[in-house]
Amino acid sequence: MSKRREVQKRLATLDEIDGIMVAMKNLALLEARRIEAFLATQRRAVANIEAAAEDFLTFYPETVARNEGVQQLFLVIGSERGFCGDFNETLLKHIDIALENGDARLVAVGRRLEAKLQEDPRVAAFVAGPSVVEEVSSTLVRLAGVLSGLQQQSPEEAWHISALYHDDESGEPRLRQLLPLKPPNGQFGSHHARPLSPTSPPELIFTRK
Repeated sequence: MSKRREVQKRLATLDEIDGIMVAMKNLALLEARRIEAFLATQRRAVANIEAAAEDFLTFYPETVARNEGVQQLFLVIGSERGFCGDFNETLLKHIDIALENGDARLVAVGRRLEAKLQEDPRVAAFVAGPSVVEEVSSTLVRLAGVLSGLQQQSPEEAWHISALYHDDESGEPRLRQLLPLKPPNGQFGSHHARPLSPTSPPELIFTRK
């Protein structure tokens, strides 16, 4: 009888675990659908920004090049929570590859990366990452504040900023240059009229506040 009660107790425990796993799966599926909608909106926003930048640089290509020193900065976008396999470890491997032939600073986004890079002298700042879609905007605000502070420390230097993250389509780490803006291909963008600017083109691109 005691063994039967022990088996029944184990079965009850397994039923509870199964219920928890099902609930976690349903929450993950719900969040995944919300993220898909969010990413679609973000892609459209990025496409509009890139089109505007291409139009601007087509008419003002001289704003691309600068003669001052260049500070290399890598934004590494990791996870805020666990249960993600080797997500962060894969990024760490690519960090070492990206920094193999040069000196650079890192800004790590996500608490899991922060735990792994605490003793890394290359890290300039840590930024808490989002856990759900609603936290993305506040994370971007914090990240912008950190970047602004780093720029103010070296206002005489130009910045070469790249982002290292997991591409949502391929699932593989991707290194993407954010700044400086890539020079135009010599063709007009979506408009043929010179963009109107409230200030001179170099000031519009390089003024820091």
